[in-house]
Amino acid sequence: MAETTKKPAPAGEAEVVDFRAIMKAGLSKRPVRQVALPPMPSVLPERKAETLVLPREPGVPPLVDLAGRRKFVIVMGPQNAGKTLDMRMVGSELYEADLLKRTCFAPVDPGPRALGRYLDVSQPASARQDDCVDFIEAAHNFMSSDDERRYQIFVLDCGGNNTALPVVLARNPKFVAELEAAGVAVVLSYYWVPRVDDLVLLDQHRDLGLVSPHTMLTMNMAKAARGLESYETMRAQAPWQRLLRAGAAELVLPALAEEWAQEVEHLSLPFWAARDGKVPKGSDAEPLDQAGRVAVAEWMSKWREARSPVASWLR
Repeated sequence: MAETTKKPAPAGEAEVVDFRAIMKAGLSKRPVRQVALPPMPSVLPERKAETLVLPREPGVPPLVDLAGRRKFVIVMGPQNAGKTLDMRMVGSELYEADLLKRTCFAPVDPGPRALGRYLDVSQPASARQDDCVDFIEAAHNFMSSDDERRYQIFVLDCGGNNTALPVVLARNPKFVAELEAAGVAVVLSYYWVPRVDDLVLLDQHRDLGLVSPHTMLTMNMAKAARGLESYETMRAQAPWQRLLRAGAAELVLPALAEEWAQEVEHLSLPFWAARDGKVPKGSDAEPLDQAGRVAVAEWMSKWREARSPVASWLR
C-alpha cells in the first residue's frame, strides 16, 4: 500500500489538528500509576449525641407538677418558630391518650390560622382585632368560672402576630391571677429561633402582668445550624435567666427532616396517622410511604423525650 503523506495546509489557512488521534496515541503509551487508598480506620469517630433534655442549672427551682389541674396554655413567639408544628404534635399525643375531647385549641392570630387544617379548633368570627379581643376575654371568663363544662386544657394560640392579647391584658391586669384563683394553671409557651432581639417580648409581657412560673422556653432546632450552640447567647440574656430562676423550663423542639415535614404538611395528616400509614376518616390524602413513616416515628419519639420534663403541663 502506498504511503500517504499529509499535505500542508494551503497558505493563509490554519492547519487542522486531529486531537482525538493525538490523545489516543498519548493515552496508550501512558503508564498506569497505582494509587494506594488510605486504610479504613479501625474505630469510626463517635457521633455526637443529640441533646433532648437540658439539665437544670444550679439554683434553679425544680419544675412544678401540674398533673390533674386544668390548664390555660398561651402559645406565643415569632413567626416560623415551630408553634403550629408543636401544637400539631400536642394534638396527636392528646388524641392517642383519648384526651382530645377535653381540650380546646383556639387560634387567634389575625393572620393565617393553619392549625385548623389538622385539628378541630374554636376561633374568633373574623381576623378583626375587636373580634379576637372579645374571643380571648370570653375564653378567660369561661375558664375562670365554676362551670363544670370547662375544658381540662384550653390552648390559646396567639401566633406570630400577637396583637389582641396585649389589649386584653391592658384591660384586665388580673388576667393570670383570676385564672389561678379558679384553680387553672396558666402555662406560657414561648417558641424561639436564635435571634436575641426577640427576647424583648418577655419584658413586654412582664410589664403587662403576663407572668407565670409555668413557662416553657422552646428552642426550635430546625432553625439552629449549630444545634444548642446557636442559642447560647439568648440563654445568657437577663430576661431568659430571670424566667429560669422563676421556675421556667428550657426545652428543645427536635428537627423533623424537611422532606418529611413538608410531605406531612402537604397531606394535612396528623402525626399519629403519618406514622401509622393511615388516613383520617373523610380525608382523600394518600398515606405516607414507609420511609416517611419511619422518619416520623423516630421524630415523635425524640419529641416525647424532649417534652418529658413538662409532660404534666400539656395533659
